[in-house]
Amino acid sequence: PSLFARTGWTIGVLFTLYSAVLTYFTGVILGEICTLHPRLHSYPLIAEEAFARLGTGGDPTVPRRELQGLIGKRFVQAIQFACFFLTGIAELIFFQQYLAQLFSKYDVCQRGWLLIAAGFALPFMMVPTFRESRWPAVVALVLLCGNQVVFFYEVFHVAPWNSCDVPPAWSHVTPLTVIHGVTGIGYAFGGHGLFPEQIREMAHPERWTTVMRWIYAIVTPLYLAMGLLGYYAYGRNAQANLNANYPNNIPNQASIIFQSFQEVYYILASGLVLVLQVELALGVSPYAVCSYDVRQKSANGLGEGEVELAETDHPERGLTSEGYSSGSNDSISAECSSESSSREGSGGGLADWISLRACGVPPVGFRLIFRTIFLGSQTFIASLMLGGNGDVLLAVQSLAGAVGYMMMTYVLPLLFGWVLLPRVSTWRCALYAVSFVVCTLLAIAGVIFDTQELVEASGGFGQGVSCEVKEDLSYEDGCIAALGRAALANASAVMAGAAGAVAAI
Repeated sequence: PSLFARTGWTIGVLFTLYSAVLTYFTGVILGEICTLHPRLHSYPLIAEEAFARLGTGGDPTVPRRELQGLIGKRFVQAIQFACFFLTGIAELIFFQQYLAQLFSKYDVCQRGWLLIAAGFALPFMMVPTFRESRWPAVVALVLLCGNQVVFFYEVFHVAPWNSCDVPPAWSHVTPLTVIHGVTGIGYAFGGHGLFPEQIREMAHPERWTTVMRWIYAIVTPLYLAMGLLGYYAYGRNAQANLNANYPNNIPNQASIIFQSFQEVYYILASGLVLVLQVELALGVSPYAVCSYDVRQKSANGLGEGEVELAETDHPERGLTSEGYSSGSNDSISAECSSESSSREGSGGGLADWISLRACGVPPVGFRLIFRTIFLGSQTFIASLMLGGNGDVLLAVQSLAGAVGYMMMTYVLPLLFGWVLLPRVSTWRCALYAVSFVVCTLLAIAGVIFDTQELVEASGGFGQGVSCEVKEDLSYEDGCIAALGRAALANASAVMAGAAGAVAAI
């Protein structure tokens, strides 16, 4: 709803439908690439291969342009890191707002809640890979269904368009607000940047297209229903944190509890794709406890310095359970070896020092230190982004959408498919070409204007950061929560003035 408040009715609906169609195709493209080229099991590897083949005309006899491929890989890694790093920051801010709403009676400032939120998330950041995160994902999905029920209940329970003194007011849409809104919608449809990593860990990756069909059959109607109904109910006061539009009642409290648990998974998922890249590049197994006795993927024809993730054999994908000793279901040796720094998979001298294996730190110790520092850096930057009213969520989400999700979801898969897959039909080719140009321009404009908005909204170290997250996060009155105190105050002033005029007559 808050994004529709920026785009208006028409643009919001049209861009949501357009995004659903285009991002469905781009998700299928990534799945087809991973199936046709099994060794391209991560987004940066797909980018490297696509950029290396770009300009060769699809002729396999033409040598790959290695430097061009490396530049493309580094470029994608940079935007992937920025995108998911910002996503984790947004989820941390969401989490601290939920905690502040849930425990509003406690005298804790928003930066205090942010530290508490990070403390709750830290143990879950130690989940090794996406494979183990499937159980938290199932719990988050169940809770998400509960939140949708609460949304529809709260909207129709208050019915601001009928029960309040004034009806909801629509936003004044400008080109700038539209840019913020559409990049925010890009955030909502994002996630493609970790699709290859998830496909890599699927038991049956060939079923990815079926997964995409189910996802979009559920998500698209839900996005439209919530966007349209929420904007109709709350108008320009629609908040990024929807619970701030609900009255402080039992269903809202239950929804906040649900979403607090969900946030733990969202923080994990956005961070896991980044920490795994670093750990695998350093030869640190996500499963090993004390031993560095891991084999390199290069022996299986995969990326240098990366460690196998699969627990089961997938020889057709170049993946085997022999990728590293702790990847199977066998018990992991608890005895640390003093020779671990000289074993296979050590990753070289510099990697030895960066991964702390040269100092005798076991893999589990490095993961604990590295992932704690990673989450701590997100928490620190989130604390700088907290504005005077704590509501910079839209700015962070829109920037993440512009920096990464627009490129990794709307643009780059089209390029990858054009280079690495057989040609598609004429109408799809035309759609892809137009979309490539339009979405690239939207991403560039979004980065510029969303960064400006975020800088203006952020409090930094200044005195502009208030203690409370927001004044009206927990109103008992449904109309005040839905439409805002200012709107109702203005309506009361108008009514009082009209009554005074009538009395004078």
